[in-house]
Amino acid sequence: MREIHSCEVFDGEDWNKTLACNSKALYNGMYKLVGQMIAVCLVHGGVEPHFFSQRLLCQVCNLQPPVPDIQQIVDYDFREKMIKIQSAHNVNDAQCAIMEASDQLAMLGSLRHIQTLEERDDLVESATKFFLDNRLRDSLDQFKEGLKCLGLLPLMQKHPELFKELFMNEEKPLLARDISALFKAELSPVGSNRRVLESRTICFWRDWLIEVEDVHGTLLNIRKVDSSHRVTYSVANMNESTNKRELHTHSPWRRFLDSCQDPLLFQG
Repeated sequence: MREIHSCEVFDGEDWNKTLACNSKALYNGMYKLVGQMIAVCLVHGGVEPHFFSQRLLCQVCNLQPPVPDIQQIVDYDFREKMIKIQSAHNVNDAQCAIMEASDQLAMLGSLRHIQTLEERDDLVESATKFFLDNRLRDSLDQFKEGLKCLGLLPLMQKHPELFKELFMNEEKPLLARDISALFKAELSPVGSNRRVLESRTICFWRDWLIEVEDVHGTLLNIRKVDSSHRVTYSVANMNESTNKRELHTHSPWRRFLDSCQDPLLFQG
């Protein structure tokens, strides 16, 4: 999947990929091959892509794509020229900017004379839409043909929301309940002194997670156990002077950590 992520048929930011316009890849059937590889990988329980942009996923699933945005144009030179046209304050400035981009606009079929700023806006919108969608039609069709392998594409088009989690990269905040669900304590017998300490420690642990979540909106970034059995962790969005705490061997925190079923959860 790493090789697919960086192959020639995709373009754009690492976790927000769109299809690239590559005539050689189209001629060689690379779009279809990559689609087949993704389908086989998913159907057989392999690594999920998680790098599709919303536009690409909508194109694949036959959904209405987002409104064309100049910032999504991956060609830096063309994007800057389009921004210059869009930001022109009058028709004369817009005409000059259009002439600078005349070669690219002519290839897109969007080169024309304008008389008002409204016509300028229509030109920018149509050129952007063609660049992002229409010029990739053949590449998209070949890519979708590959995704039909093992029946993946019909399922994607029938249940696009379910496949969104597999194909798009959505950052989810780490919540207190997520951390709590990772650990299961093996407690001492009821009524013993150790059980009292362990129960108190669990309460402190849960209260601390909730407190950090309320203040910072996210939780632990780093957890490790060093050779002296001290657990060091850092909390996201806290400054350097307060982001590290140590749990020593004889503390209630340490006894709680020792009671967990899987000590590897606390290793880096």
